[in-house]
Amino acid sequence: MITKIKIKLSTIISLCAMSFIAYYILVCDNVFNASVSAIIAWSHQLSMNKHLAVLALIPIYIAVIIFGAALLGIYLGGLLQAIIKSYKRRAPQQS
Repeated sequence: MITKIKIKLSTIISLCAMSFIAYYILVCDNVFNASVSAIIAWSHQLSMNKHLAVLALIPIYIAVIIFGAALLGIYLGGLLQAIIKSYKRRAPQQS
């Protein structure tokens, strides 16, 4: 049985925004020092065991950021759609 998935424009816009934010966090060096290169540079100061543990956890960190951004984008898209729908109901009909 094939089910249709309805993806609204607001969900697509919020997913694009969240994917840009995830890209910015993972790739660009910013104030948070949360990019992958900043984490690797920081891990060079640690002892060998801790350095290897940090490097082993980087794929999990990347997955959490990507899937978290996707979930947040879907949630915010639905929330934005509900706000637009409630605004349309309250707006007076002009004829």
